[in-house]
Amino acid sequence: MWSLTPKQDELLKFIEKALSESRVAPSISEMMEGTGTKSKGAVVARLEALEARGYIQRERTIARAIKLCRHD
Repeated sequence: MWSLTPKQDELLKFIEKALSESRVAPSISEMMEGTGTKSKGAVVARLEALEARGYIQRERTIARAIKLCRHD
């Protein structure tokens, strides 16, 4: 399994918490604010890395469509 960078792990935990609290994935802006990231591109790159490593699935044509994947 791929290991995550600290920033990727921080974003994954933020998404997990948001989904557990409201069952709606956070927006890019909310992810930026929640992780203290100043760049939309940095959040998108981290999302792409999480998806490539199999931690999340995204539906790019639907806003806030992020699904967590099991990692044992």
